[in-house]
Amino acid sequence: MNLTIKFSKEKIHTYMLIIFILMMCRWMYLIPEAIFGVNTDDITLVFFILYYGFCYIKYHKKNEQGKSYKGPIYLALLICFVAAFKGNVNWEQSIMAGLLPQRYFFFILLSYLPIRNMIYLKKINVKSFLDAIIIVGIVASILYLIQHFTYPKLIFINTLMNQRNGLRIYVDSVVIELMIMIVFERLLYDKKNKFYHIMVLLLGLAHVFLVSQGRLESSAIIATLFIGFLLWNKVSLLKIWGSGVIFGAVLWVVNSGIIDTIIGTQNTLEIRFYGRSLYFEQLFSSISNLIFGCGYPNSLDASIASGSVNYIYLADNGIFAFFYVYGLLGLLFVFLFLIRAMGMSWRIYRVGGNILPLMFLIFNMILAYNITFWWWKLEWIFVLVIYLSYLEHQNYKNKVIRY
Repeated sequence: MNLTIKFSKEKIHTYMLIIFILMMCRWMYLIPEAIFGVNTDDITLVFFILYYGFCYIKYHKKNEQGKSYKGPIYLALLICFVAAFKGNVNWEQSIMAGLLPQRYFFFILLSYLPIRNMIYLKKINVKSFLDAIIIVGIVASILYLIQHFTYPKLIFINTLMNQRNGLRIYVDSVVIELMIMIVFERLLYDKKNKFYHIMVLLLGLAHVFLVSQGRLESSAIIATLFIGFLLWNKVSLLKIWGSGVIFGAVLWVVNSGIIDTIIGTQNTLEIRFYGRSLYFEQLFSSISNLIFGCGYPNSLDASIASGSVNYIYLADNGIFAFFYVYGLLGLLFVFLFLIRAMGMSWRIYRVGGNILPLMFLIFNMILAYNITFWWWKLEWIFVLVIYLSYLEHQNYKNKVIRY
């Protein structure tokens, strides 16, 4: 199995994708959150804007194919400004205070424009990107597992940790979860290298269950792999939908607090249910809030209204928090993305048998109940952009290629 990364001038844009993902993960959390008092995410964003701004200027007139996600992305940028304005109306929060927390979502989404062109012009090699994701995922999994087993004698990861069935480490897992899906698809289709793919798959799952320990995240990855297996096995749509309903019921039980009640532990989801009732109360208090959202909270009055002073955080409330901030206009943005992505992913599967796009989409759909990483985590937003660009490029080609 040859997964060595060979650097060349032709692949520089491909490996820059990986470098930016690593920077967004603070180089696997070995780098602190701030350097000399400057947020490392902001440092990354500056380099990101400069690099892809240059790429846009260089390549933007050379794509003869369409950009079907251009409209939804412009809508996303619009709702960011609307949310900032609504925060000013509802809480007298400054427009800038409402815009600042959305800067990552705003600027990383814009990278779709140059990345889409670079994939079309073959400046980005998708197979090389996926191979590199596997290598980075292996290194990250091993690194986080070492930290898991050496804590507290040795601490080298700069992130939040707490004790929960052992040590739970709050690191972003997009590279590892994407690695799991890539090697799972290759395990199904590639008759060679079975042992290698199985070992990498088990390594990734060890991270999910031992390091991340998120109930919804763990359930989502298992459900995604199972549905991917059904798709590969050409199971009828009726059976796939039936399996989806069963998994949905299991996920509801896992995340409803029933298990917490049975085993006699505190229901950690009660605060989420309270938060959602708080969101709905404000959303339905006026037509304006319902359509345009309540705004992005980033001030004391806004924090009181949104419940964050009572530990009700946007990051813990998934699509409900997105609805709270952006209203029905925000849900329209999600719907447009979802319909396009589902249609394109399904065509890629039907024409070329590639299940990876569908698995990535299904995984994010399941997570959205509580978790919208694609909204507030830099590396997830960026991977989403790459995913959408890849989908569109494949759909404009006469032949779908499985990497």
